[in-house]
Amino acid sequence: MTGQFSGKVALVTGAVTAKMLAAEGAKVRGDGMAERAARQLEREKTAVDSYIRGVAGHSPAQEIEAAKRLLDAGILTEEEFDALKQRALA
Repeated sequence: MTGQFSGKVALVTGAVTAKMLAAEGAKVRGDGMAERAARQLEREKTAVDSYIRGVAGHSPAQEIEAAKRLLDAGILTEEEFDALKQRALA
């Protein structure tokens, strides 16, 4: 009978200890799993966002702005810039 009693005391003591630790802001068993899941979710969201940005490409304004920088740098001629601008707006 003593073994059963000491087992119940250990369970109660463990529960009380867990509540005390939680009240003090310490990690309780199981928190690590939730934290890992949250980090994994954040990594997956970042990957999806990156993929969408890559697939979506650039807006016409961004393409024209990039072409304008190339024109200003002397890399493109005025005709090339106009052609790129027309293609971006099409």
